[in-house]
Amino acid sequence: MSRPEVIATAPEVVYERFGGAASAPLLPAYRPRRPQNTALYRVVQEHLETFLAEPLSHGAAPYPRYVEREFRRFLLCGVPAHGFYRVRCSDCGYERLLGLS
Repeated sequence: MSRPEVIATAPEVVYERFGGAASAPLLPAYRPRRPQNTALYRVVQEHLETFLAEPLSHGAAPYPRYVEREFRRFLLCGVPAHGFYRVRCSDCGYERLLGLS
């Protein structure tokens, strides 16, 4: 007697929080993030070099490279000069530039 063949199907993948969310219009109160206007951004921008030099001034090993890399990437976050998306509404033609984050 032969056994019936079992065919496995992949589960459905959902990329939206709720059905139709990706095609829903943006809320009128939508405001893009502006990390450059935050206190954290200003502190990192003003004191990064001092922070990175601190262990060296005491004869200790420098911070791992990934620490410096992540702080420097944080300073580029959301700045359109370092990359952006151009988003356009197909219905009304309104365009918006969104800085990469």
